[in-house]
Amino acid sequence: MDVLFPNALVDPGEYLQAQALWRRLFDRIKCEDYRGPMWTEWMSTTFADGTPCYDGSMAIYSQHCAERRKGIKIWQVDPAEDGMTESYLIPSIEPSGEFGEIDSLDISCVLTEENIARVEGLIRLYMVEDLTPEAMIMRIGTQFPKVHKEPLQHPVLVSLDYGLRKHFCALRGTLANCAATYDASPTPGTPINARFSFSRSPGDSAKIEVVAQAKAGGSGLTLTYRISNSDGRLLAEGPRATVGEDMAAPGVQAVADAWLGEITDFVQENRHLFVR
Repeated sequence: MDVLFPNALVDPGEYLQAQALWRRLFDRIKCEDYRGPMWTEWMSTTFADGTPCYDGSMAIYSQHCAERRKGIKIWQVDPAEDGMTESYLIPSIEPSGEFGEIDSLDISCVLTEENIARVEGLIRLYMVEDLTPEAMIMRIGTQFPKVHKEPLQHPVLVSLDYGLRKHFCALRGTLANCAATYDASPTPGTPINARFSFSRSPGDSAKIEVVAQAKAGGSGLTLTYRISNSDGRLLAEGPRATVGEDMAAPGVQAVADAWLGEITDFVQENRHLFVR
């Protein structure tokens, strides 16, 4: 498997050639099959002072569709990095933008002909077929089973997990320059275990922690949301909901969606706990 432009992240000339390759791929897809609202170049590849970035710390190429609130970012990886292989390709769906308003397909890969074909397939699913972010997450879990050790398998859980990631991304956006961390590592019996901690003002050592969980019980999954301070004292108990054992039953997705909406309203009502 030959690597194309193997020195792209250290040689500006090769970087520009690789960037042009990705641009041509997007242009070809849009010319051949795409019939939807306009996609245009998205993220800058220059630093704040105008210096071009050639080191891989920014996406080498990106496009977005303002009408669909979708984006695609290509992150090129140096094949010489420790533990890297020529076949390396990791796709994911991530909330992007200041408040998580754009659903971005992020693809990190080593540039080879084989990976270009795989990336093209993903772009066509997201751009041409217009799969939802949740449907793309499910498809990625099927096509790239090694990307996540324990990928969520059910659409309701995928929807809850991604909805919470967007929720916390929007919350982070309201906190401006405050330090914030996010951890969604599941535990046995708790397939969704999202923890978001932050300081309410720059330099504040006291932390606020938000925990959103889907915990298994006798009647199915119980959805909870709570806000605590750094010593564990409960500040506010958020909405609760129960998703039955049969997650394929009619109305289950509506329950999950309603809960996500309720926690957004709950945060607005308790805004004083988040900012000073």
